[in-house]
Amino acid sequence: MIQPLHETPPARAIGWFAVALAAGALGFTITGWLAGDWMIDMPWAPSIGLRIQLRFDGLAALYAFLATGIGLLVFAYSTGYMPWHLEHQARPAAHARRFWAWMVVFMGAMVGLAASQDLVLMFLFFDLTAVASYFLIGFDRQRREARGAAILAMIVTTGSAVGMLIGAVLLNAEYGTFSLPGILAVATPSSATTWACVLIAVAALAKSAQLPLHFWLPRAMAAPTPVSAYLHSAAMVAAGVLVLGRIHPLLALDPRILDGLVVVGFASIFVGGLLALAQDELKQILAYSTISQYGYVVVLYGIGGPAGAGGAGFGVVLDHGGGIQTWYWHLQARVIVSPGQIVNTGQVIGYEGTTGFSTGCHLHFAVNDGGVWENPRNYLP
Repeated sequence: MIQPLHETPPARAIGWFAVALAAGALGFTITGWLAGDWMIDMPWAPSIGLRIQLRFDGLAALYAFLATGIGLLVFAYSTGYMPWHLEHQARPAAHARRFWAWMVVFMGAMVGLAASQDLVLMFLFFDLTAVASYFLIGFDRQRREARGAAILAMIVTTGSAVGMLIGAVLLNAEYGTFSLPGILAVATPSSATTWACVLIAVAALAKSAQLPLHFWLPRAMAAPTPVSAYLHSAAMVAAGVLVLGRIHPLLALDPRILDGLVVVGFASIFVGGLLALAQDELKQILAYSTISQYGYVVVLYGIGGPAGAGGAGFGVVLDHGGGIQTWYWHLQARVIVSPGQIVNTGQVIGYEGTTGFSTGCHLHFAVNDGGVWENPRNYLP
């Protein structure tokens, strides 16, 4: 028998514990950023030259802020969403434990990836995000669509990640180290460096759902709404451009690679935007627009130089700043839609019945003379 919502304090307690972890991670990120550039460097497998190298520089701080800051918001929202989601599917509230465990694992993997300076360590965190996303996309495992989407995302992102590992091995063979700072200090243009960079770039582009490996992201929107909002609009797709930013000085050694990034980025901008216009499903619109928006970031990295790299980082911030506003549109047409600029005259408070535009979706407006909000549960199925 499914327990009523008021009888599930353990499940809710786990959710709020995850929120506390996210808040702590955000606090750690802020503290690390205020402390300035710092680094952890210790042996891991010295016989093969592996070290645990974590550096909290500006790039790490940017992506750690995205992972923990947006994560905190999504986690807090999920404490209310998940009980209703499970009740609607007639599933035990205890199933939320699996959701929370993998969400926390994903957040930790993103922060680790942001700070990694060892290529093998970077690969491990990179792959861990894919593993966590597999279980989160397939959280509603009774649905064939969710299972298929999880498998497809796993194949594309982990399959391309093998190329990242091969690229790391090539760089180690060429320069005798897996340490990214050590490689950057001595790297010169060569065939091995070029092929290694191509392999790592392909893995990064697949993770950011760039053409022609973009097709996994729209299907991954079969995941529960918090997963879609966090992984596939805020964090997981950012992992790819994070890797591009981390190895950008190596990519710049061969102008052909930068030219390739520009081509892939413009193609993703055009195709993603065009396909978004043709969508009826709200989450599909967001998926294809994500592909398009990250195309701009890839183009900026392809332009090269400090201006291009700096612009790419700024572009990531703008993408996610806009994402916070569109996040409410992303909640499967079941909760309040609240653009922040609407103050006292009127407000969009929700839409009901469907997640599509052409199948009967309509908007509800309410005059807010006294600051009265309707209960979003009125719009739950």
